[in-house]
Amino acid sequence: MLYRTLIIFLLCLPANSRNLQAINNEYIRSIKPLIKENCLSCHGGFQLDTWYRDLPLIKMYINGHITDAKESLNMENDIPFKGRGIQSDIFWSIIASIKKERMPPQPFSLVHGDIKLSPKDRDTIIKWFSEKRRVLLEQDL
Repeated sequence: MLYRTLIIFLLCLPANSRNLQAINNEYIRSIKPLIKENCLSCHGGFQLDTWYRDLPLIKMYINGHITDAKESLNMENDIPFKGRGIQSDIFWSIIASIKKERMPPQPFSLVHGDIKLSPKDRDTIIKWFSEKRRVLLEQDL
């Protein structure tokens, strides 16, 4: 009964909302593990457990960085992401940041050498967000 109600509800949504939900479902399955490992410590609710995080000056720097990061792109609640612009703009920003190797930022990568996007992971993220951005542009989301 609940399953049938959910299907009816989804069918009543506008096509662009259904597409966004489908994109989110695919994101959770295929891309979010890469994003969680490399991005959500600043752009979401996931926090790395580090020994230095609570040192006074470092804590202030990290908290300020996280506040700025979340204002520009908050991935905490999955797609639709919150940030500057519509979803297709946000996806473009993600693509550009990964292509230009601005994310994850170099200071983060230096301190957390084990957390780094491999060339394969970069290509996977860029390809996925590029494909989904095209879908969003077609739907004008």
